[in-house]
Amino acid sequence: EKITMGPNQLASFLVILIMVVVATETDTSTLRHVVVITRHGDRTPLHNYPNHHQWENPGQLTGEGMRQLKDIGDFLRKRYIEESSFLSPSYKPSELRVRSTTRDRALMSAQSLLLGLYPPGTGEKMPDSEEFALPYGIQPIPIVTAGKEDYLLHGYKACHSVKKKTKEIRETKEWKEKAEEEKEFLAKVAKVIGLPKLALEKISAVYHGVKAERIHKNSTGGFTDEEYEKILELKNWVLSRKYWDRSLGRLGAGLLLSEITSTFKEVSEGIKDGNEKFTYYSAHDGTLLSLFSAMGITQKDLMVPHYAAMILMELHYDHGWKVKIEYMNKDYHGNFSFLFLFFLFFFYLSLFSSTYHSLFSIFSILFSSTSHFLISHFLFRTKKYLSVDDFELSKIC
Repeated sequence: EKITMGPNQLASFLVILIMVVVATETDTSTLRHVVVITRHGDRTPLHNYPNHHQWENPGQLTGEGMRQLKDIGDFLRKRYIEESSFLSPSYKPSELRVRSTTRDRALMSAQSLLLGLYPPGTGEKMPDSEEFALPYGIQPIPIVTAGKEDYLLHGYKACHSVKKKTKEIRETKEWKEKAEEEKEFLAKVAKVIGLPKLALEKISAVYHGVKAERIHKNSTGGFTDEEYEKILELKNWVLSRKYWDRSLGRLGAGLLLSEITSTFKEVSEGIKDGNEKFTYYSAHDGTLLSLFSAMGITQKDLMVPHYAAMILMELHYDHGWKVKIEYMNKDYHGNFSFLFLFFLFFFYLSLFSSTYHSLFSIFSILFSSTSHFLISHFLFRTKKYLSVDDFELSKIC
């Protein structure tokens, strides 16, 4: 499916400016709302392989993963509470909304982040007392889920049309040629891990299995460094083909993009309760990749999300409404290894007129006073090119 405009309209395009920076500051005096989306932290492999360690609980968050998300929570508390007072120092239900998939690793990741955002000692106290209601002053925070068919955060898994389109990709000439080209290497990988054969589309699971052997078991998993890098390259190749199609992105994360833009719209128009300031989604690499794809950003444009990768969106008002987006991709040690500051903006040209034409941005630049583009209500006229609603999704999926 190609995303196009009418004959009298300019085809949509997304301009990406990537800046590698050591740190970034945010002006909270203009800040109105924050949206955070994270991939879960380090986990055990999803599958056990005969020649590798047999994990008792496949797909579960590890202690390393808990610490990774706790570190993000610390970072967010410093940024939005200690340095700016944008959020209250103690949890207020009216300010924060948390959503997660039903996967244990996503739920536990959300709990770990929230433990950093609102650490022990910030919890509720008993009435007319300085005694904390719970030991160590911990603060329980509700996390909302939507069951197995979660089209908001797990659309790339829940939508049958995504599965069908993904299967079609594996029938393309490019895919078949790649599978044939790597036939001998895949056979070798299969032999090392103890399988009779290995399909190209399964290489991502193998990569995470070998990675877990290296991180947690001090083992090479039977592969040299060069072979491990080759497995990583193949995994990235597979993901780049799986998420390159923008229509797949719309199906996989269109509802999420729609909800985010609706939230920003309601805040900018004064419809949403002014007390709600922070929305947090705990999800998976496929969620982030689908969202990027829906925006027109493909795997070729940026690194695949590591464990605990984070997309951070800020809605500001400074002589007009603007959105600032940061993509923080972390290595497995829990340190910020890359910090990409994305200035994303979507140009929409209305019907051409001899006297003027209108240029509107979906994500405008917050970099210098000469680089500001105002968000208008026309931003949401363009939403159909980027996202889907419940009714449309019910027909497609």
